[in-house]
Amino acid sequence: MLTVADIRSHDTRIDTDTAHTIAHHWNTAYPHMRAALTRWIEARRHQLTTANDADQAIAHEEIKNRERLRREIGQLDRGTFRQCTRSPGCFSTSAALSLVPQVIDTACWYDPGLAHMYRLAAVLVDAINAKHADHQADRDTQTVTP
Repeated sequence: MLTVADIRSHDTRIDTDTAHTIAHHWNTAYPHMRAALTRWIEARRHQLTTANDADQAIAHEEIKNRERLRREIGQLDRGTFRQCTRSPGCFSTSAALSLVPQVIDTACWYDPGLAHMYRLAAVLVDAINAKHADHQADRDTQTVTP
């Protein structure tokens, strides 16, 4: 379960209220995201039994990609996601924003958790936009005009 501390430990530009909103929406959407990916992986594996060799190669690659996606959102949920091998494990709003739309693309339009996934994506976009606006404002005040 993601907490405000998990979010703010990596990114102090995100205020406590925004971190609380992200944590709430993440914790609501995460079980649905994981379930949607698991359903997709299991259905695709089942289809492998009747696929020809060319389709099997494609299916194996698709399954591998969805398993990676499921593993990475799990790491985000646990706060152990690493953006690179040298970085400490954390929850990253930018990584979450890059992964959540991929999960949404995997989910069926009638998935019961799809609305939660879209709400989470919207909250992440708002948080990243606010963070970038703050960063730009800081840069603008540091710029010295001749």
